[in-house]
Amino acid sequence: MAGKMPTPQEFYHLCLYAIYLQSAVIPINMVLIFQKVRVASLSGEAQNAKSERDTELDTS
Repeated sequence: MAGKMPTPQEFYHLCLYAIYLQSAVIPINMVLIFQKVRVASLSGEAQNAKSERDTELDTS
């Protein structure tokens, strides 16, 4: 395929393949981003709970 132009059918298959790859990659990225956000918010809540517990210990 290096020297010749792809036929319209080959080009069509390449386009379909590219669209398929994009539609497969985007949800994976969204899931990864969602997991990162969830982990960050969970660790943030853990930090908040720990600091609240420390302040309670300081006041008592």
